[in-house]
Amino acid sequence: MKTWGILLILILFFGIGLYIGNKTSNPEIVSVIKRDTIKGDSIPYPVEITKPVPTYIDTGSIDTILKYKDVDTLAILKDYYTKRFYNDTILSKDSSVFIIMKDSVTRNRITYRKPYIQNRRETKIINKQTVVTYNRDGIYLGFNAGLSEFGGDIMYLKNRNMIGAGVDIMRINQENKYFFKIKYKRQIWKKP
Repeated sequence: MKTWGILLILILFFGIGLYIGNKTSNPEIVSVIKRDTIKGDSIPYPVEITKPVPTYIDTGSIDTILKYKDVDTLAILKDYYTKRFYNDTILSKDSSVFIIMKDSVTRNRITYRKPYIQNRRETKIINKQTVVTYNRDGIYLGFNAGLSEFGGDIMYLKNRNMIGAGVDIMRINQENKYFFKIKYKRQIWKKP
């Protein structure tokens, strides 16, 4: 009769815990947000910088009549030795790259050339949000075994609270248990 009484108390305790646990049913939700920022396209393609090619321009043939004019030799030499700066703008076919060629010319030669390249592709921001739900609520069964004890346990976990009951067959005794989670912060040791 005593065993039936213990079993009845165990079932009653389990029923009360089940009733209390079902009132607040909020699973633990962990939200993980992963962000990647990709500047432009992931596979760049080479940009060709073409060399200037001289073109022939006919200034006249031998048959033309020669007209002599006054020539300023100092102006020609000044123009020949003057350093001139040029900016040449180049757009790609799909207008994804903007290129400015900075040149300096003196003595009829390019003495300095530097390209300025700007990527005009859009910046893509990829947001991926994953919601992970951990629901560990439920009924757990187990047993105790030792030198002077042997018995079974039943536990019910709900909202991080655990209610349980157990029976020790060797000592003929009944145990009621209640566990709750203790919140603490882990401190990281920092060197001064």
